[in-house]
Amino acid sequence: MVELSQEASKSLAQLRQWLKWRNLLLAALLPGGLLVGWVTNVFDIRWLLLAYISAWLVCFVIVRQRVRYWPCPFCRKPVLKKGPFQPFDFTSKCLHCHRNLKPSSV
Repeated sequence: MVELSQEASKSLAQLRQWLKWRNLLLAALLPGGLLVGWVTNVFDIRWLLLAYISAWLVCFVIVRQRVRYWPCPFCRKPVLKKGPFQPFDFTSKCLHCHRNLKPSSV
């Protein structure tokens, strides 16, 4: 087991917090959209669905970019950004130094 510095463990804890926000936003898209769609249909508020989708999209892009460009505590390069076409954002290792970022291994 590798002993982490206080700064590295704090950075990993913050990264995990942003990952939780990203996952929460992904999980909230469908139920929230269905609820807003129902409210839009029942109360005839047409702009509400557009407002919900716009707000969700802005929040998701901000959180996704924050996670993708988070500096690795070991190599200081972005954890999930290696090139312009990096489609898969769900990894548990840094794409540069390949160190595991899971809490059980560090």
